[in-house]
Amino acid sequence: GTVRNGQTLMVERRQPVIGSDTIFLKLWNTEPKQYILQFTPENLNATSVQAVVLIDNYLKTTTQLSLTEVTTVKMNRDGNAASANPQRFMVVLAAARGTIQNDVDIVKGNFKLSPNPLSGKTLNIQFINQPKGIYNIELVNSLGQVIFKDQMKYPGGNIMMPLNLKNEITKSVYQLYINNPANNIKTAITLFGN
Repeated sequence: GTVRNGQTLMVERRQPVIGSDTIFLKLWNTEPKQYILQFTPENLNATSVQAVVLIDNYLKTTTQLSLTEVTTVKMNRDGNAASANPQRFMVVLAAARGTIQNDVDIVKGNFKLSPNPLSGKTLNIQFINQPKGIYNIELVNSLGQVIFKDQMKYPGGNIMMPLNLKNEITKSVYQLYINNPANNIKTAITLFGN
């Protein structure tokens, strides 16, 4: 199923993608073994969609999905209970270049990113009343490769902190992971390169 506003759905109608859209998948009652997920696109190449990626929140990987052909992804449910999380997977659709709006803030939980899509080397992360401490930051490309790692010392409160990347990122879809192991905070936010 897919999840929208806390409801599990089998079919859903959505507006055309402008910027990005996320489809939260729900996969439950799995047993410890290997599964195959198959994604069959229809009419995506005729729309404004530029890229589609599958995000695995358990393995912290992203897989590029084809806009025109069937994509098959192997999924292992192992002995770790987190591998059976029904909300393990989500699909992110990114709009074509001409339709992505600049300077869009992406808010997830108690974090806000700007600008998105990112052009240049500086990404602003707003921490909204999180526990103070050291936060690990990872930027992962669509192949699941970590292309940037850093730590931020957050003093608490509601503040914007700049993250200075070593290199400009290319036009693609990325995942920014913000983790604070001491307070069990794990957040993944989709970021677009421009």
